[in-house]
Amino acid sequence: MDPSVIKNIRGTFKEWDLFHESVNTLPVIFENNELKSTEENFREGAGLRIIQDGKLGFSSTTQLSGGSRLTDYCQETSRLGDTACFSFPDKKAGGQDLKVFDDKVRDLTLAMAADWGLFFIEKFSRQDEKLKVNVTIEKNIIRKHLINSAGLDLEEEKSVLDIMVSLFRAEENNFLEVYDYRSMTRLPDQKEIEDLSENLDFLYRHSLDKSEIKSGYYKVFFSPKAFSHLLGLLLASFDGKLFEKKISYFCDKIGSPFSAMKIDLIDDPSLEGRVYSTGFDGEGIRPERLYLIKDGRVNDFSLDLQTAGKLKKSTNGHGMRGYSSMPNPGFTNIEFKVHDDNLIEERKKMINSIDEGIWVDQLLGAGQSNILGGELSANIDLGYYISQGEIKGRIKDTMITGNFFDFFNKILNVEKERYSYSRFLVPGILFDGISVAVK
Repeated sequence: MDPSVIKNIRGTFKEWDLFHESVNTLPVIFENNELKSTEENFREGAGLRIIQDGKLGFSSTTQLSGGSRLTDYCQETSRLGDTACFSFPDKKAGGQDLKVFDDKVRDLTLAMAADWGLFFIEKFSRQDEKLKVNVTIEKNIIRKHLINSAGLDLEEEKSVLDIMVSLFRAEENNFLEVYDYRSMTRLPDQKEIEDLSENLDFLYRHSLDKSEIKSGYYKVFFSPKAFSHLLGLLLASFDGKLFEKKISYFCDKIGSPFSAMKIDLIDDPSLEGRVYSTGFDGEGIRPERLYLIKDGRVNDFSLDLQTAGKLKKSTNGHGMRGYSSMPNPGFTNIEFKVHDDNLIEERKKMINSIDEGIWVDQLLGAGQSNILGGELSANIDLGYYISQGEIKGRIKDTMITGNFFDFFNKILNVEKERYSYSRFLVPGILFDGISVAVK
């Protein structure tokens, strides 16, 4: 930041915080088996939040010199701003090395990233000449800097590498897309690249045969990718803003049973080497490890300073923000655990136990349901029919319906191994008695 900007802020306001964020990005994009884009870019911006006459004001900018416009806009917005229910913190957060920065990711070259893309393209185009392979490999070097009028001055640097591969095949009246992805703070080893490739190969090969099922209730295996999607829907109801507005399903259910099974849903910001790990939130508070669900009971929800103040509670350090927005309750790394060894099983044995059911790997349109009420009506974008423990082929024009809150009382088995999908660290889950509708 230009020192004159900070000097101007200090000379104008008594209570403020300034969040500066910069991102260096190198995307390597292959489309339809060919290299499409490798344009490196840099972006940065800053967001200023103030308390003036007891009111909140906010402004953001990507023009980081001068600063008068930033302060002027803040003054204007504070006149109609929300009443501030907090003071800016002065206690230093952080201090723990979460291993979220890797020099090798920073030094990743275009040639190295392109080699990974070519590996996937060569493997799958050689396997099937009709396949169109799309690969995105993107490195991001993210820096954030937070200072405030109470003397807080915190910095964090993170390296993030995203790898996404999709296989697309078009035939008359039949379109197939299979995808998988990984996000990490370090470079993957060769085994991880091969594991990603093998999973795509598995999903594609089992999509070549077609199967049909009838509407009804089935055992349903949610792959870790699909289950992370389901947890994302559940997570929305633990946003503290919804508790403040009294529209979360769990508003009056803290301490009440959510599931008869002893399950935990944990937000853990301190997991080493994870993409969403952080030593301080967007307000400079060290995030707490939250049990959103503990032993099957609703336990907690995310809070930022303002929302916590309105609820007359203390923040738990989950005020998340980018430079262009004020902090809001958010989440870091999400883990799902079941405390019943009798339910934990190897995937192969889980599938072999299914006399008749389906395997769900990709969902489409689930976010359009009434997720705050737990209602789910989602197309199975990629799924398979299972009979007598064997995958028989891909199913189409099929939906999962029902209340996904109830799913967590229908767990038959939990996969022993856990997988990383974005913020989620999850196993595959086998449910019983899930409603499946065929169009």
